[in-house]
Amino acid sequence: MLARDGCLLTGDGTVISGREGIRSVLRQLIAMGVAAEVEPETLVIAGDTALAKETWTTRFVRSNGADYSRVVATSAVVRHPEGARKLHIAAPWGWG
Repeated sequence: MLARDGCLLTGDGTVISGREGIRSVLRQLIAMGVAAEVEPETLVIAGDTALAKETWTTRFVRSNGADYSRVVATSAVVRHPEGARKLHIAAPWGWG
């Protein structure tokens, strides 16, 4: 799913590059009990690159026991230079 040189923009605007860095962030989110739901809306394809418009809903329970939910409309760049479509740039918390 992730391109070798893909990047993830975190909620505080930090750019995480490469599969291992992104996997590390995702492991932390899973350990925190974060659940994410992605609703695809539009996909525009041009050659080996696609721009996906999506809505991401994230949910988790805060340390004080309160439920937290956030819905963000975002975009992702998807390419398929490795033979299959791979996520190249993702900003699930929005663009800053």
